[in-house]
Amino acid sequence: MIGMQSQRSELFLDHDQIIDKNGKIYVVIGNQHPAGEVFAYLKYVRGEGKWRGYERVFKKYGAFRLLSLPQDFRYDSCLGTEVPYVKRSCITRHLIPEERAMELINNSGDEVEEDAVSIITELMKLGEIGISGSLLPKIHREFSDIDIVVYGCKSTLKIADELPSSFEDDPLIINEISIDYSINEELARKIYSRIRRGKFGKRRYSITYVDDIPKRYCNKVFYSVGEVEVEVEVEGGECNSLFYPSISNISRVISNIDKKLVQVINFEGIYSYALYRGGRLKVRGLLQRDEEGNHYILIGDKRIGGYVKPI
Repeated sequence: MIGMQSQRSELFLDHDQIIDKNGKIYVVIGNQHPAGEVFAYLKYVRGEGKWRGYERVFKKYGAFRLLSLPQDFRYDSCLGTEVPYVKRSCITRHLIPEERAMELINNSGDEVEEDAVSIITELMKLGEIGISGSLLPKIHREFSDIDIVVYGCKSTLKIADELPSSFEDDPLIINEISIDYSINEELARKIYSRIRRGKFGKRRYSITYVDDIPKRYCNKVFYSVGEVEVEVEVEGGECNSLFYPSISNISRVISNIDKKLVQVINFEGIYSYALYRGGRLKVRGLLQRDEEGNHYILIGDKRIGGYVKPI
């Protein structure tokens, strides 16, 4: 996949999972990590929960909910925002989605695992696949969703364009997005796509698209400017718009603003499909600038939040 399989255990990619000394399970965020740390959010802790002795602490998704998690955060001057992290010295296990997918293909047991194998087998015809969610640490339960990871730009575009019809829309997800993110159902319907979430038979699934190339940490330094809401045109069909964080190039600024806007950087996964489709969008978020004077709109900042609305 990455061309360096022997070093995969040293690479922390988006949606890998890590377990610390206390048995807490975290999900890795993105592909850029500082020396001695891994950006990751806490998802499961030991307790009397329904996940085989684990309790889920991150119960509803949304970047704006991360700061309520009981874990360490710090302000990252390179990203220009607060981030959750785990010290590498505290990590005892690194769970790799690709390895778990192959393990399931070779030896699946319960109905959830068998459903996962059906999905993996279908998607492996189109690209590089891994498995995340509760199946990765083997704490899944009877009604668990199947969380798929797709690796690399080529696989991402192939699956986004050719996802088989057996992966179906789930109208209930639109209502859940509306409630969880406090947006109206019309917007939820516009930003929803089965290439991100849906149903495969009776089993719900999610698909996360991951850049398989590790990035150098702090390649750019961002400075916060303030809140902004603008209309822009975004180039569609770019795999980077489906990765996390999603990065989309602005081809035209429609609003009257005296800043050189170059990209939308999105930390709210629900908006990635709208950015992937591209076209004319209303975007609200945190305005940032780099050292060269280029400006960016960051969606998912703890104070401002933000959104993407197709026009």
